Amino acid sequence: MSTGVLSSSRVGTLTPASTVTNGTNITRADYQRWAHEDRNHSTAETHRREREERKKFKLEEKMRWKSHGNALSKEYKEQMGETARQVQKAKEHAGAVGSSIRQHEEQLRKQRTELQNKWKDHGYELTQTYTIKAAQNNMRSLKAQNAGIVNGMHAKRQDHETIVEAQRQQAQDDRRARVEKIKAETTDNVTRAAKKAFVDERWDNADGQRELSEAWRKQRKEQELEYLESALAINAATSMDPAKAARKKAQEERAEAAAALKTKSKMLKEQSEKDAANSHTNKQVIHDSIHSLKFIPDEEVKKSTAAPERLKPFFSFRTPSRRTGPHEVTV
Repeated sequence: MSTGVLSSSRVGTLTPASTVTNGTNITRADYQRWAHEDRNHSTAETHRREREERKKFKLEEKMRWKSHGNALSKEYKEQMGETARQVQKAKEHAGAVGSSIRQHEEQLRKQRTELQNKWKDHGYELTQTYTIKAAQNNMRSLKAQNAGIVNGMHAKRQDHETIVEAQRQQAQDDRRARVEKIKAETTDNVTRAAKKAFVDERWDNADGQRELSEAWRKQRKEQELEYLESALAINAATSMDPAKAARKKAQEERAEAAAALKTKSKMLKEQSEKDAANSHTNKQVIHDSIHSLKFIPDEEVKKSTAAPERLKPFFSFRTPSRRTGPHEVTV
């Protein structure tokens, strides 16, 4: 392998060192050293390229995070500004609300002062009204009038109590009189007389009930006799002999009707057989007549055979080997 060939096939790689042969003939050891150096050179190039790519990636990431930080900083500043505005707005609103509340409290305080003054004036007027002589006299007259009313009510109450006591005494007297009357009406003699009257009434009721029971018993016997007589009459009227005679007569009538029906059926059957035979004969005659009309009589065949040229136009198309003309038929 020559040096020129290696240089042309490996562009950008290390050139193997010159040997004692001045580059014309390369030994295996020189070639292995050159190949090892070439691999190291390729590995170094790969490492340098990867380092450059990592450096570039780090720079891009740094720029990206820097821009992201700038955006976050800007957003933070905007949020802080908005928050400050909202806080200021809330403070202003709170100040307005506080001012209105203070004004309302001041107004309520003034109203309370006015009401206290009015109440004080009203108390003073009442004091002045009820401390003068005329007012005192008026109060005395009212008290005297009230005392009269109270005394009148006490008197009315006393009268009512008297009336109620009289009514209570009258009711008690009435109850005592009623008790005395009950005692007088429930003495031993009266009780014995009442018991005797009750027992007599019970005996009278028992006698009447016995008489009524005897009458019912007699009536029941009479009704039983009437029932037996009626039953005998019904049995006599509904005896089995007439029914047996009627059944026998009905059986005889049914037997006669059955015999007549049997005879009539036999006659109808015979007539039907005759009609069937006649019908068959008629059908046979009609069939024979129709069948005979389908064929030419022998006489006409013989007449046609006497002049065979007359039939030639009608049978000339038929093959003699398969068909025989009417004029050739021998009867």
